[in-house]
Amino acid sequence: MVFSAQALHHEPCASLHYVDVLEATYPGFRQATDQVYERVRAEGQARDLTLLTIPVVIHVVYQNEDQNLSEEQIQSVLDVMNEDFRRLNADADQVREEFIPVVADAFIEFELAAVERVPTSATFELDLFGGTLPDNVKRSADGGSDAWDTERYLNIWVCNIEGGALLGYAYPPAGLDNWPEGVSAPSPELDGVVIHFEMFRRT
Repeated sequence: MVFSAQALHHEPCASLHYVDVLEATYPGFRQATDQVYERVRAEGQARDLTLLTIPVVIHVVYQNEDQNLSEEQIQSVLDVMNEDFRRLNADADQVREEFIPVVADAFIEFELAAVERVPTSATFELDLFGGTLPDNVKRSADGGSDAWDTERYLNIWVCNIEGGALLGYAYPPAGLDNWPEGVSAPSPELDGVVIHFEMFRRT
């Protein structure tokens, strides 16, 4: 999953770079991931309608107070995530025609478990030429914040992603049976979502 600055700043989309990095690190990533998506599409609408609640840990890793987001802003993002995943958003009736057959309540909710605040002088930069992602935000030894148990929590790191073209990214969870070998997070402690602090908001 990749969020790009292309639409906002008219810069090259970093999503292709993201996939290229993982393909270079884990050969076969692109093909294996495509196979997962195709399998999910083929399975159709069969799903478990039991409500799943996911505890979330927000790691606010900030270089200045503008990046140190308030509790209210953090909760507002959790609120809109819940609205969207439960199809309770105010504009739910404005679905484009081609998506009407598949749109639904996902029966997934997110619950804030904790907020970790880490002041830092470290930088978190997308290196388009070196082929790296800013995973140092996930390690306290590198000026970031260590993940909570990734088998029990969804970790979301909010920081200043430098480089301009990448607004966020995530790895598929590490070691799950429904993802082909070699396409998940490089290691469990890197499982989670990284989001540029200016994008972590309701609108």
